[in-house]
Amino acid sequence: MRELAVSERTAASPPTTAAASLRVALVSMPFGPDPAVPSIQLGLLQAIARDAGFATDAYHLYLDLAQRLSPKVYAAVGDYQGPLTGEWLFSVAAFERQAQEPDEAYLRTFPDAALPL
Repeated sequence: MRELAVSERTAASPPTTAAASLRVALVSMPFGPDPAVPSIQLGLLQAIARDAGFATDAYHLYLDLAQRLSPKVYAAVGDYQGPLTGEWLFSVAAFERQAQEPDEAYLRTFPDAALPL
């Protein structure tokens, strides 16, 4: 889910040169807050950044992942406290070819780390 900020400038908080030239991405990654609602923290940060003159975009990436996995699977994976589980799950997306055989290497290193789904 993506919320595009509306660039609003007020006389009370004129933008600085740096603020006017930067665009800020506020990201809530998986596995975060309740997968049924957007992050209130991002909403507050976005309002503060906008008031300071920064153009912002808020990305609630955990909402998209929860929708793709299902809320039940998302909650199970999010609650799981295995070693480096998040790094393993996103290694291919982050490192592509450099993450060769990520499943085999992870399970070889952490043989008891299979997700209990």
